[in-house]
Amino acid sequence: MQWVLGRLKGRLGVAVVLASVVLIAVGIGRALGGSDSGSTIARIGPPDARTTPAVVSSAENDGVEGGPSVRPREPSLSSRAAPPVKVADQFIQAWLRSQLSPEQWHAGIARYATPALAKKLSGVDPAGVPAERTTGEAELIPRGAGTAAVSVPVDSGTVELRMVVVDGRWLVDGVDWSRE
Repeated sequence: MQWVLGRLKGRLGVAVVLASVVLIAVGIGRALGGSDSGSTIARIGPPDARTTPAVVSSAENDGVEGGPSVRPREPSLSSRAAPPVKVADQFIQAWLRSQLSPEQWHAGIARYATPALAKKLSGVDPAGVPAERTTGEAELIPRGAGTAAVSVPVDSGTVELRMVVVDGRWLVDGVDWSRE
């Protein structure tokens, strides 16, 4: 080692030796660790734990060099599942029943809501619902695989319902109201 350092002199010699050690370590790591395909499995997409990753072709690559992309599998709908607009309409009709007790109101909307939304709306006083009736047809706004939004005009503005597929059927996962 001293003979090599003596020949290369000073900082240049130390840099060459260190670079050689690093390259040898990387080579040994690859040899012992198998091939480096550059792919990494990661969960992306909606936070729903029931989605599973699926490798997509390089034509659908996310732009990251060196490996396949990963995306959640498209959720499957039951053959008898109601369309998202129908579920949204049923939810909004239950949501507008502000004359009910909080327990009755919650039971009415919970049938059409994800467990997470139902939990968030537990204990809500229906008297605070900012609308009394719908004023037009609901409009479907596709978002992606297993997700959509449904916009419903009401007497005080617009309610947008976030829809997701859970266990083979459409459910409401969020409620946004805006005054127009």
